[in-house]
Amino acid sequence: ESSEVSNFLETNSGCDILTLIERTVLLLSDKWKRHWPTSLPAIYVQLYKVYLQHNPPSMNVPSLLKTEEEGAACVLYGELLLDYWLKHGKSRNKPSPLGDSCLGGEFPSLLLGDLHDLRSCSSDPVFITRSLWMNSLFSLYNDEISTTVQKLCIIQNYENLDKVNVRLVNVTNHFIINKSTVETMLTTLNRKQMVDELAELYERDDCEQIVAILTEVLQPSKLSAGMFQPSLPRDAQYSLLLYTLKRLDRDHECMRWAEMFVHESVKQLLAAVAEDNCELRTKWFNTINNTIICILSCANYGGSKIFGALEKNRLPRLVQSLIHVICRQIESGQVSQVNTGPDKCQDSQFEVVASWVLLYNIITHCEESVADTRQASSAEERLPSSIRLLFTAHEYLGRRAWCCLDEGVILYQILYQLQTLIDRYYPESEEYSILAQQLEQIFYCLYGHPMKRNKPRYVQEHNVNGLELTWARSHQVLSLLRPKELPTYDSASKCSISTDTETLLQRIIQLVPPEINPKRLYDQMTKYIEGSVDEIPENNNPLPTEMADIYYLIADYHFKAKAWKKSLRYHTLDVCNNPERVDSWACLALARGSMLETKLNSCDALKSELEFLQKAQMSCRCYKTSLELDSGLPTLWIEYGSFSYMVHSFCSRLLKQEQKLNLEMFETLETQKESMIQTALHCFSEANKLWYTEDGQEMQDERWLHHYMLGKIAEKKQEPASQCLSHYLKSMEFLHLNNAMYPSLVTYNSPQYLAVEALELYYRIHAVILKTLEQSEDKPIDPALRTLFRETIEKVAAGSFARRVTRSEESEGANSGKKTIYIDSEETRMATVKRLMDSVLELVEANVDVEDQTNKIPEKRLAETSEQQPAKRVKREDSETSDRSKDEKKGSKASKKTSSESSSASDSDSESSSSESTTSDSSEDSDDSSDEDKSTDDKKEEGTDSDDDKGDWKKEQEYLTTA
Repeated sequence: ESSEVSNFLETNSGCDILTLIERTVLLLSDKWKRHWPTSLPAIYVQLYKVYLQHNPPSMNVPSLLKTEEEGAACVLYGELLLDYWLKHGKSRNKPSPLGDSCLGGEFPSLLLGDLHDLRSCSSDPVFITRSLWMNSLFSLYNDEISTTVQKLCIIQNYENLDKVNVRLVNVTNHFIINKSTVETMLTTLNRKQMVDELAELYERDDCEQIVAILTEVLQPSKLSAGMFQPSLPRDAQYSLLLYTLKRLDRDHECMRWAEMFVHESVKQLLAAVAEDNCELRTKWFNTINNTIICILSCANYGGSKIFGALEKNRLPRLVQSLIHVICRQIESGQVSQVNTGPDKCQDSQFEVVASWVLLYNIITHCEESVADTRQASSAEERLPSSIRLLFTAHEYLGRRAWCCLDEGVILYQILYQLQTLIDRYYPESEEYSILAQQLEQIFYCLYGHPMKRNKPRYVQEHNVNGLELTWARSHQVLSLLRPKELPTYDSASKCSISTDTETLLQRIIQLVPPEINPKRLYDQMTKYIEGSVDEIPENNNPLPTEMADIYYLIADYHFKAKAWKKSLRYHTLDVCNNPERVDSWACLALARGSMLETKLNSCDALKSELEFLQKAQMSCRCYKTSLELDSGLPTLWIEYGSFSYMVHSFCSRLLKQEQKLNLEMFETLETQKESMIQTALHCFSEANKLWYTEDGQEMQDERWLHHYMLGKIAEKKQEPASQCLSHYLKSMEFLHLNNAMYPSLVTYNSPQYLAVEALELYYRIHAVILKTLEQSEDKPIDPALRTLFRETIEKVAAGSFARRVTRSEESEGANSGKKTIYIDSEETRMATVKRLMDSVLELVEANVDVEDQTNKIPEKRLAETSEQQPAKRVKREDSETSDRSKDEKKGSKASKKTSSESSSASDSDSESSSSESTTSDSSEDSDDSSDEDKSTDDKKEEGTDSDDDKGDWKKEQEYLTTA
């Protein structure tokens, strides 16, 4: 360099300054491939400007650039001048090198023509390429896009372009010239031209062309984005592309481009956060949320499989982008809580839910496409990852009172998943418990259920106002709150809904649309129940299937709580919507029957007996309707029969007690009385038949109750005593098979199992015999009946009740052999009975002798008086109460005798030796007693032919009464 400078000075020592400048420029231009000092490019530009100033191009001069060396110097001047303007002048809005006039600015446009002439004559590919490249850049930065494209096309079509690879070492912009650079520049400019055409295409609604242009324009480019400013910003281009693809239903393409847009936007967002630029941060947050919503729209339409449209590396990149957004939102929420004032950018006002929902959809897609092989160590980990993500989202959003934002989409998404997920697990499992707790938390946030004072500890307070409950949303609420199994009329109260659930369901029924509200049929259904009409009203527009049970659940809650009036109302509304629901008809009958029974048991005077009977008929109609729908319900037959028997007793009591009854009322009572007893007979007969069907063995064995009530009904109908006793004995047998307890003392408040029922049957059996004997007075009863009475008494006396031995105790004794139950022979039992009877007769004779001595009444007169005494027929009372009061007086004596008899029998069981002597003594006493009785009867009944026969039957009937 030193040598060249010295030689240059020596050679040009005598020339003028302009010639020196010209030669200096030419010398430097020949060294464009070498790195110049930093200040030298600016010196070169100034020297060339001086040269042009003194040798201005003119149209009169044929050409300023005569040689290729001069052309190269001009090209270098243009390259350095453009680079300086890009670095220092463009940002200050200074004119480009070509300027605004046709003659150019700092670079005269006439020089471009000279360069064109030199290129046409040159064979140097580097000079040609550099000249065209500089010319195209001048046109580009002068906003002459078409001219630029034309010149770049000339370069691209240059045959020797493949051999050119120029590197301009002294410029910082556009310093590489080769085929790739030219093609990239050309592609970018073509895209810019296409973008400029988008507005016109959009107005023409040419969606296909818009997509074609934008998919080309938005492809990644190696060119700097700041080279030119398109008429439509890049984020707007993405938005227009996504919008157009959605209109064309090209969801898979929309998904791919949306992922790219999210990725680019997240980069811009993180840059804005780093720069603390609030305006840009807000812009990119909104852009990301809108794009995520677009992706969700595609997923909702095409399902989770649409994520398969993304390449393998794109789906993880999308997840990473979403995590960046979620973390930024969480950090923003934490900042706003720590600071005393709100965050200045108000990030919490942005969409905070869409990212969670999209992430949930992606995980769901992964769960469907990839098998889960992980080993879970806890119940929570055994739940699907997608639902656990939603639980996490609710937890984080709830801490900032954001869980109900976006119309509670996160909470409703959880509810949607729980509808199918919760049925997979048993109620006793840990997974079910976790899901149930989350369900309560969601309902508390959305609808304030359960109420604040009743909420469990695990339900957290998220301080949200909740959302309005709508009819459309209520379908989902009911499906999640209803019991897994619908409660029945005879199920336990724990199967019913809770008080808080009933309150929420009350809110739901207020939202029922009028056109499907069952209230419109309430009056017509009431008329059917009252018997005014014979047909059940038809419901042409019922509630939706998923809402069909709402009134029944409310009614069942009140029924189990014994709120009969509310139960009647809601059960009536339910049968308006579901006229074939057996349980509602049954509850209507049972509830009204319970109200009537309570009114009778209160002992208060009825305001109107006729009104009572009308309500009883309403209950009977409900019983009939339910049993017509399903006749295989034994408990309902029993309830219907018991209710009918109660109404029969009520009518009987009125007929017996009321003195002032008009003829119409009397006929009504008589009709109801006979009708009800027949209904009761039919009901208990049907209930008994059901047990012997194929499905009957699975039912609860209540045959003892069937026969007990059939026996009572037989008594009411004044059937033969043998029929009554047959039912009572069968009932006692079935009680024993049901492991009835026979304690020596029955506890009143908490009686032993079936102990009261066994005692009642024991009483009934003896009461039937005593009433039959009392009604016979001094007339003989049928010998077969007497035999039946004796066998019945003996059987009961030797039965389990009298011996107080339960079925389980019998089984233990038979299996272990440690406890033996002795049953007396018939002779032993009869000897015991005769001995007792003889003792009683002796007491009676002794009393008669005392009375004879006191009153001095001849024995013959006493006999005549007894013969002439009028017969006392005991009329059978129809009401159950009268029977009970009368039987209690006589049954008490009989039970005392029976207990002494059973104790005597047990004594004979325990002492076998004394039993034999007792038997012989009893037989002797019996013979003596019979002789005495016979002599006495002979004295009293002299002159009659049947004295011996009468003595036999009378003695036997007295024996039966004593027994």
